[in-house]
Amino acid sequence: VYNHHFPPAPYSTTLDVYPLVDSSYLVVGGACTTVGAGGGYWQGGGISALSRSFGLAADNVVGFEIVTADGQLLNVDACSHPDLYWAVRGGGGGTYGVVTSVLHRLHPKPDLLVGFRLVVPTISDCWIYRSIHAAFIDTWIRFAATLDSRWRGLTLGKYHEVNMIFNGPWGDAVSTMAPLKLWYDENVPNFVKVWGLAKWEMKNVTSYLAWGENDSGEAEAMLTAFQVPIKYFHSKLISTKWLAAEGNLDVLVNDIKKSVLNDLSLLRFDAIWHMGGNIGNKTVQDASVSQSMRDAQFHLLSMDGQFMRTLNRDLPNDGCYLNECAVKEPDWKKAYWGDNYRRLLAIKNVYDPFRVFSCYRCVGSDNF
Repeated sequence: VYNHHFPPAPYSTTLDVYPLVDSSYLVVGGACTTVGAGGGYWQGGGISALSRSFGLAADNVVGFEIVTADGQLLNVDACSHPDLYWAVRGGGGGTYGVVTSVLHRLHPKPDLLVGFRLVVPTISDCWIYRSIHAAFIDTWIRFAATLDSRWRGLTLGKYHEVNMIFNGPWGDAVSTMAPLKLWYDENVPNFVKVWGLAKWEMKNVTSYLAWGENDSGEAEAMLTAFQVPIKYFHSKLISTKWLAAEGNLDVLVNDIKKSVLNDLSLLRFDAIWHMGGNIGNKTVQDASVSQSMRDAQFHLLSMDGQFMRTLNRDLPNDGCYLNECAVKEPDWKKAYWGDNYRRLLAIKNVYDPFRVFSCYRCVGSDNF
């Protein structure tokens, strides 16, 4: 899909794109309708609810047009200016030029998908709710660490809502979630379900867009409510290999439970993007995102700086997701791009040697 087909606007968002293709195709884009479709989202890598099936948004950009520092309009793809094609897809927005159009790869839409939503009571000083929430965190994080790659989506709020979609038949969706359903039936009291404080929902849907509309905007409203300055956000990638080592999953689960159960504030938003699947099947040569993005099982986003300091103490430093990293991320070049920074800088020096384009903690910004 070519973004010149989008409705005229200062910028085109995923809200513009999804309805255009929804009848027959899927496009890898943002989970929030305010995420841009043509700019910094995919240039920063672009994690999507569809990424476990189709890779990052950057992996699904076939080509783009860009105005470089010398005023040239270049058509860029794997054959034309392949160095710039690699660098812009993951090297960060506002760095190599002004992208004026982008061509996104489309994926045929299955006839049916399976939507899944699980909600448990939010944390409070009620001991019943606290015990349910603690048990859910313990159960879900362990379960999600080895989740079937056909499931894609995220865990929202203060680890109390799971919103996912399954790219496969109904029977497989039910069977892969059966252990979690058993936990829910045995551990969540009926009165909590009757009062609407807990919910288990699984249904066939016609598209990813239809499932997004199914939640009546609750997830979008939650995200919108937490539109706070980006300086409060922290990001951490947690590798599949590290989680598989004995005892490490216990460390992560215990750190999350301590953080959430000790904070009764509703003014905090945490989320886990579930990585792996076809994100990891790509190679570092496909786009300039870090190898840590390819190797991650979870991308954890939090507003709690103390919690992130605890994780950084207890877990290895496997970097962060460029689009959601902390403003003052230590060793930012390594955290953002891993071993790719030197090559990204070399390409920057070719196309923008005089730093016409620069921003805070972009490639080459320390020489500006």
